[in-house]
Amino acid sequence: MNICNYYFGSGGENVKAEWTGKLVGKMHTHEITIEDIANECGWVKGYVSMILNGQRNPIGAREKLEAAFDAIVKRQKSN
Repeated sequence: MNICNYYFGSGGENVKAEWTGKLVGKMHTHEITIEDIANECGWVKGYVSMILNGQRNPIGAREKLEAAFDAIVKRQKSN
């Protein structure tokens, strides 16, 4: 499944927060999926998707998701 399908609605509207769009772009570039991020955070995929789509905005989400992304990229580089 194309990662962009998670982040854009059927009408093509953009994600709500600027940081989520940037993170999604970096995920796409590094071929990191929502499931990868969810596993790193200990969250379910659907919840991460809701955050990235602007449907949820829990405190500390940005920091946690960006840290998860960074950890995955670091592991990718060491392999």
